Amino acid sequence: MKSISLSLFAFAGSAIAGSHVHAIHRHRHSKRDVIEEKVTVTVVECLLDGTLMSKAECDKGIANGTLRWADDGTLKLAAPPANTIMVTKSAPSPTPLIPAPAPPAPAATQAVQKPAPLPAPVAPKPAVVSPAPSRAPPAPKAAPPAPKLEPPTPKPEPAIPQPEPPVQAPAPPPPSPAPVQSKPAVNVAAVDKSEGFIGAVTGEGADFPDGELPCTTFPHQFGALPLKHLGLGGWAGIQKPNYIGSDGYDDILTVTKSQCSGGHCCLEGAFCSYACGEGLLKFQWPSLQGRTGQSIGGIQCRNGRLFLTNPEVKTLCGKGSNKVAVYVKNTMSKNVAICRTNYPGDESMSIPLDVRPGMTRKLAAPDQALFWRARGKKTSAQYYINLPGYSVEKACRWGNHGDDFGNFAPGVLGVGIDNGIAYVSIFSNNPTQSMTLPYTITLIGSESQCRYQNGQWCMGEGFTDCKVNGCTVGSTKDLTYVLSD
Repeated sequence: MKSISLSLFAFAGSAIAGSHVHAIHRHRHSKRDVIEEKVTVTVVECLLDGTLMSKAECDKGIANGTLRWADDGTLKLAAPPANTIMVTKSAPSPTPLIPAPAPPAPAATQAVQKPAPLPAPVAPKPAVVSPAPSRAPPAPKAAPPAPKLEPPTPKPEPAIPQPEPPVQAPAPPPPSPAPVQSKPAVNVAAVDKSEGFIGAVTGEGADFPDGELPCTTFPHQFGALPLKHLGLGGWAGIQKPNYIGSDGYDDILTVTKSQCSGGHCCLEGAFCSYACGEGLLKFQWPSLQGRTGQSIGGIQCRNGRLFLTNPEVKTLCGKGSNKVAVYVKNTMSKNVAICRTNYPGDESMSIPLDVRPGMTRKLAAPDQALFWRARGKKTSAQYYINLPGYSVEKACRWGNHGDDFGNFAPGVLGVGIDNGIAYVSIFSNNPTQSMTLPYTITLIGSESQCRYQNGQWCMGEGFTDCKVNGCTVGSTKDLTYVLSD
């Protein structure tokens, strides 16, 4: 019987099990050493006269007795029953192993069947833990050992998903602006109808922290008077120009409360105007104004922060003049709401002054040499004076045709100071409103006489010189508008 030689070759494939994969999250972890585990897998191949036989054919020949193992390590055809295959595993290398890990076989499965997850998270060791070598040698006949190693594969799986829940932990950081959200409401509640906008100003004269406060904050602590009744987060008016050129601003959006986000109305790029305390004026406005004559005022929101627009003046508010003062005294039984035009700004009559019965309040009188100019021309303050008994919440806002308050109030007061002389006036709000005020306004403190009564303006001694278009007087002394029945 012809003896056919069959050679047996064993190839050892090693797999290195890397350290556990951790999902990235923001909790601090101590550094862990990476320990490598090397596992040896023995692969059997049968050669018959130099021809590779499948393991199935080899096993079958030995099982049916047609092949037998020779002493020299080859297989020969033989009639006697075949011996069993003696497979000897080479001893694993002395590479350190992970203390108390799963058996080596599961680790080999993880390296062979799931190579992708290992190199991704462990950036420092991907070159060493290359899955390619472990897959290449057994490529011809590595399939048979796989079934024996599959049962342990579920063991490594729980280790991978376990770190995933902490990955969601960083989600809470977005609420970090929470402290900012509480700022707009500070002290706004103190300015209500019962207070009449008296004593609600804090921080008068304090330097404004340019570029430090977030735009969601109303700067009440730096002298700005919050106006709750307008619904703009305390602001008197907000202008957002959509055109910005060397010739000025244009296409200006006047922000309404419906366009505010969560009560925050000072939008990015907008100029946010504010009211000041009694007798004080806003001193922040940009040098570049509207290219068609629009007035723009207030501080600006840029990159989420509030910036001064007239940085030469470090405060938000200031006195109009230290030389002459102008007052309003109410001798009637009802209050009178007096509303100053917000300019430079949206020019709404939103700056309130509530003159209660028996009270004397100071008007803000701008020094025309220092105050804002409209296209180079000097400007004064304009006050709308309302019917008795109207609250400032009702009167100091834009009105509509048919209303008798706001820009439709019956009377107007003009106040300005030039070269130390106070110029004050009284006139009707024509042609916007034909209604007359039901009370008398008398200017005192000047050498000149001026009185409004029954729709007429009378001047001269004994108020005998009456006109229908108003009157103006000038004085170097303090002046007072007296309201009487």
